[in-house]
Amino acid sequence: MSHKGNPCDDALVESFFETLKQEEFYLTEYQPIHDLRDRLPRFIEEVYNRKRLPLR
Repeated sequence: MSHKGNPCDDALVESFFETLKQEEFYLTEYQPIHDLRDRLPRFIEEVYNRKRLPLR
């Protein structure tokens, strides 16, 4: 992060959350909150870090 109010910083975070919603949240039906807590680290490590980042 560079400094408060820098729109370039926000773009990276917005891109990540859009990917998270499209490829995980909208495709999965979570029952208890611990399902989300269990799946989120898996998504970040296995999907986002290994599959999505190399494509960019």
